[in-house]
Amino acid sequence: MVFTLFGAPSTLISDNAQVFKSNQFLKLLGKYKVTHWLLPVYHPAPNPTERVNRVIVTAIRCALNKQLSHKNWDDSIPNIAMAIRTSVHESTGFSPYFINFGRHMVSNGSEYDHLRKLAPDVEYDPTRMSEDMKKLYEVVRMNLHRAYERYSRPYNLRSNTRHQFNQGDIVYRKNTHLSDKAKDYVGKFGNKFSKARVKERIGTNTYVLEDLLGHRIPGTYHGSFLQKA
Repeated sequence: MVFTLFGAPSTLISDNAQVFKSNQFLKLLGKYKVTHWLLPVYHPAPNPTERVNRVIVTAIRCALNKQLSHKNWDDSIPNIAMAIRTSVHESTGFSPYFINFGRHMVSNGSEYDHLRKLAPDVEYDPTRMSEDMKKLYEVVRMNLHRAYERYSRPYNLRSNTRHQFNQGDIVYRKNTHLSDKAKDYVGKFGNKFSKARVKERIGTNTYVLEDLLGHRIPGTYHGSFLQKA
């Protein structure tokens, strides 16, 4: 259980899978007072987990380089996970392991001899450790804010300004069809767009939609899935 190991988060971001909408999951979030943010449907880009998944897939591809069989691809996962945990993140300026535990990971027992030579008389002081972690988190917060400022402006100019809508606008909503062999339905042959009305704007570029009869359309939609009618 992540909450009992690392503590409860303030906010949890998830896609629209049914497991994240189940009563059991929502009760769990309510128990720990965690705010739940659902991503726009069919738009995984804002989910930081997807970015990590890309890194993992790239690492697996590198680990399997020139191997003809990919049967044992999962053998590399523990080493890849350790490499990700101990690598310095460009935005935070620290490794994930260091941010969580306040020290660098010891990957070999012989490293302890070197650590004892560096600080032979240092005693563990929980008060000082707590203060050091507070300072660390403040530095990480500032680094993340700088990274956000650095990357958000070009991204917003490139993406968000092309898809801005107001409440009451009639739009074409991009449809995502799944093929169903049992119903003799081929998804790629379905209508690509359907008309809808903007019911509410959430954040900078996410919208709640309703059909033309005023019925709420489930989920929220990113502006890139909409076109002005």
